[in-house]
Amino acid sequence: MKKFFWLTIFSVIINLVLIVMLVVQQNSNQEMKSRINDLEEKKAFSFGELMDINAKYDFEAIEIIKSLGTNANCVDIGAHKGFFTEIFLENCPEGSHYAVEPLPHLYDELTQKFGDEVTVFSQALSNEKGSTTFNYIVSNPGYSGLKKRKTNREVEEVKEIEVELELLDNLIPESVDIDFMKIDVEGAEFLVLQGSKRILQQHKPIIIFEYGYDSRDLFGATPELVFDFFDSLGYKVSLMEYYLRNKPTFDRSHFIDHFNIGYNWYYVAYPG
Repeated sequence: MKKFFWLTIFSVIINLVLIVMLVVQQNSNQEMKSRINDLEEKKAFSFGELMDINAKYDFEAIEIIKSLGTNANCVDIGAHKGFFTEIFLENCPEGSHYAVEPLPHLYDELTQKFGDEVTVFSQALSNEKGSTTFNYIVSNPGYSGLKKRKTNREVEEVKEIEVELELLDNLIPESVDIDFMKIDVEGAEFLVLQGSKRILQQHKPIIIFEYGYDSRDLFGATPELVFDFFDSLGYKVSLMEYYLRNKPTFDRSHFIDHFNIGYNWYYVAYPG
């Protein structure tokens, strides 16, 4: 009798576990289907058959910039050849705009390209002043940065150059009300944010920033640190697509989980 009782209890427990697993799986599938539907709706409405994830990020960033207003003041950090700087000028023609690019040949190109329309800085942004070596990947300049990182090629030509380190807080006059910042500096984004704290506290700009495993592994910028930094300044953190569609922002645990999954590597932070 006791044996039958315990077998019955065990059977009930197993069934309950299976039911819970099925519910979790159904919820997970529903969430994935919902996400796919969202993306399919957005593609049909916004950019057709566009599949490349970086192009998707660019599209979403441009949509956010378009919402700023014609007199918004913007900063392009990691400007490269000035793609986003051009977007600033097109959509915010009455604003004051800044570009930051430490690679000398790209800095020269930017100053020639934009002239007096944009203030271009040649420093590498960080959370402290000084100088350091900068890894210039000649064969793949977009991966250049303060620290060596993996690229999409097996062999790269790399040169070390000397650059000046500076805080964005020291470069932008306090009188300029910054409305928007784009940060893409190959893993050092959190250093840039720490060096921009006065601007964030004073002006509360919308910030689009790259944030992936290199930020954590090379620079120690864990998702806990990043979320708490923004939270301490009264900021919310989300995906750009969520921001554009007025979806809920991440709480701390969801941001950490989302980062650890590694599905996205571009986020938006904005005053909440």
